[in-house]
Amino acid sequence: MEIFERAKGKINLTLDITGESGGFHLLDMLVATIDLFDDVKITYRADDKIECVQDGEIADEKNSAYRAAKLMQDTFKTRGFTVEITKRIPLAGGLGGSCADGVAVVRGIEKMLDIKHDYITPEFLLKVGSDAPSMYFDGIKRVRGIGDKVDFIDIKLPYKVGFLAENEVDTTACFKMYDDMKLCGGNSTEQLIKEFSKGNANVTNMLKNDLFLPAVRINPDVKKAYERILKTGADADLDKLSAKLHIQRGQNLDEQRQSVHTRLAVNGSAHDKIIKQRDALDALEQKFTWMDVLARTAAGTLSGKAKIDLETYVQTTYFDHI
Repeated sequence: MEIFERAKGKINLTLDITGESGGFHLLDMLVATIDLFDDVKITYRADDKIECVQDGEIADEKNSAYRAAKLMQDTFKTRGFTVEITKRIPLAGGLGGSCADGVAVVRGIEKMLDIKHDYITPEFLLKVGSDAPSMYFDGIKRVRGIGDKVDFIDIKLPYKVGFLAENEVDTTACFKMYDDMKLCGGNSTEQLIKEFSKGNANVTNMLKNDLFLPAVRINPDVKKAYERILKTGADADLDKLSAKLHIQRGQNLDEQRQSVHTRLAVNGSAHDKIIKQRDALDALEQKFTWMDVLARTAAGTLSGKAKIDLETYVQTTYFDHI
């Protein structure tokens, strides 16, 4: 049994840091689903093993898809799963590229095994990743708290724009830098919702992210990418993103092709050795059979045959050669 899921990415239209609780930053943000997605194939196994393969490479429990499969297995007492992921969403690009695959695994297994949706709560999804509750459904959502409070917002934006810096930025590092810089959180989410409710569709200037300055401090390329999109427009940056993803995909395919070629070479050599060993074993088995018959004949233990002495056996066996 197998099922295919699209693991769609997301962008943060706004992100306000409103405080801290229990070592976690409290957030108020608008999150929107985007059309960029990974392909996820889930196969129900006959054994209890969890296996996750991302672009041809084995992934461990650090991968959200692996964790999601294990979580579903442990919670609902299922057999194991094989998860195969083809990546398109860049990792560490702020597009939910890691968490999206885990969410797709939850949705896929839920459909495959007809699990009641009521069991898939925000608290449950948080075990997959902090973005999982907001990415479980498509659309524009207001997300608060540590990511566990999700409400759909009836906002129709004419477009969604994202930009990708030349190098990745780790989200955890961004939050730490935010604390180190002693910044104060904004209120763009609430302002945007209020203005939109008044019929003001010109909300572009309210699309802000409190992690922007920390991200720039960590990776100056973020600012360059932001300035480039303001100067050249969204289309140029999206074309560059598309080209970069195409190159990455080509590189992944080349690596997979080389890996397959190496395995074929190794397996071909092993196959030749096995054939030689099999032929040698066949010869030994034939010799053993002949010796076994001889021994049992001489001993008189061969079923249906009377005991004969060695001289008689030799004469009988080699009579035609005389």
